[in-house]
Amino acid sequence: MLQRLSLWDRAAGALALAALPLHVWMLVAHAHGLLLGAAIGAMVLACTVCGVHVLRGTSGCRALQQLQAMAVLMVLAHAVMTAGLPGVGLGGGGHDHAGRGAVVGNALAADGAMLMIMGVELAVAMCAGLALSRRRRLGLG
Repeated sequence: MLQRLSLWDRAAGALALAALPLHVWMLVAHAHGLLLGAAIGAMVLACTVCGVHVLRGTSGCRALQQLQAMAVLMVLAHAVMTAGLPGVGLGGGGHDHAGRGAVVGNALAADGAMLMIMGVELAVAMCAGLALSRRRRLGLG
C-alpha cells in the first residue's frame, strides 16, 4: 500500500541514500579486514534497500524501523572504530609519537570522516524516529 510521505520519511530515506557514497569511499579508501569489509558491504546494501523502500512508501513502518535500527548500529560501530580499540578500528587512540606524521595525519583524517558519517547516521536515526512517531500519532502504523 502506497502512503503519502512526510518530510521525515523523505529526509530519512534521502539521508540514508546520501550516506552510501561516504560508506563506499570509506570502504575503498581505508584498509579493512575481510570480515569488517564484508560487514560494511552488507550494511551498505541493507541501508540502500531500506532507503529505497522508505522513499517509495511501499513498506509502511517496517523499513523505517529497520533503517533506524541500522543507523543506530552504524553510529555505535563507528564510535567503536573511532575510539581505536585494538584490532577494531582506525582511531586516534592508535597513533604514536615516534615522528611518523603521515600515519597520525591519516588517522586524524579517517577519524574526521568517521565523525562526519556518524553525524549523518544520527540524522537518519532521528528522522526515522520522527517519521515513526508521526505515523503512530496519526494511526498509520
